[in-house]
Amino acid sequence: MLNTPDEQATVKGVIGLASAFHRQVIAEGVETVAHATHLLSMGCELAQGYGIARPIPEAEVKKRIEQWKPDPAWEMKSSSTSSE
Repeated sequence: MLNTPDEQATVKGVIGLASAFHRQVIAEGVETVAHATHLLSMGCELAQGYGIARPIPEAEVKKRIEQWKPDPAWEMKSSSTSSE
């Protein structure tokens, strides 16, 4: 998604189409803070991927949610994008 202008235009188009129909978009495969930042700048605020959390067994979900703390890099990006 970050490699070529065509890829970026495709992602931005999908986000725009969803927005036009008042739908949310969830980005899949977000692996880095750079991916997340780029998606946020395009208007996509929901994401999943290894950069956020690895898959876990169902039995561990509740414990993981209770103990989860974001990577400091995510916190810095989140606060910088929310102030814009």
